[in-house]
Amino acid sequence: MIDSPNNDVSFLIEKLHIAGQWPVLVFDVTVRMKENMYVETHKHGNYIILMSGPCQEWEEHISRFQQQLSSLISGDVLQSWNPAAKFIVSVMLNCTHFNNTFISKAILDELWFKGDVKATVLFVHSNEQRGKNAQQNTSFSAQGTSLELHTWYPYENSERCSPAQGTAPVKVFTARNLSDIRKSGLFKGYFGRNLHQCPVKVHVTVKPPFVNRPKSFRYNNSEYVYEDGLDIQLLKIIGIALNMSLEIEDSNEKDYLNVTHFIYIADFVTRRPQHQVVSDFMWRAKTPVMEQSLERESCFLCQGN
Repeated sequence: MIDSPNNDVSFLIEKLHIAGQWPVLVFDVTVRMKENMYVETHKHGNYIILMSGPCQEWEEHISRFQQQLSSLISGDVLQSWNPAAKFIVSVMLNCTHFNNTFISKAILDELWFKGDVKATVLFVHSNEQRGKNAQQNTSFSAQGTSLELHTWYPYENSERCSPAQGTAPVKVFTARNLSDIRKSGLFKGYFGRNLHQCPVKVHVTVKPPFVNRPKSFRYNNSEYVYEDGLDIQLLKIIGIALNMSLEIEDSNEKDYLNVTHFIYIADFVTRRPQHQVVSDFMWRAKTPVMEQSLERESCFLCQGN
């Protein structure tokens, strides 16, 4: 939790501690170096971000939220950034005449472009304010308020692959207690091992025998077609196993840095003691599909020269 009002953060931590009887552990998430190695770097397990202010200024709140995310993935705290973690964004706004999905979609969009999909946006909502798009999972009394939980499920089917294309709708759940949250299925797997032929881009650089030079062109858009190489064959096996459509393209690291949600395969040389040189191929998975389905953030294939 960063840049949220101090009183709100203190209150939240106190209530979590009392309700769950959890010990509060404080870690230093800045980078520390010992010779040439990072030490004492703690990946964030989960994130809680609080948003508050007038409803009419929600665009300003989103801008501030962007700054919060940027501060989490840059500078000394870069090594502690964990896009595979769960994000809970609590919107502490009482917007009686406002469609909250505008706010939640903007928040989910920002997280999506930072590589995170396991996100939930929370609102406190009165019963008479509940929208028609809420998926009702419990009965409510005439009075009182409920918790409104917003999320989405990318790759849910072949027509809902990418939120960036506007094809993944925001789903709204309502709850009064933990039992209602469990019944809602909100925290079900965001995607399993069937991606319904949703496309995933793979940007590669040529390095035989792992990525061989392309032998043909795709005539409709004049792109190379990569068919041969150990890594290419492994990618095809993974694509079949996860039922996803692979778009393997020629690229460089500049493209990798500027595009969201794809796999980048490049080679680099690491010099080891005893004059040993190892050529590593690093699968830098910027798509949460690969991170979750393979249960890892990156995969290293080491080949001796």
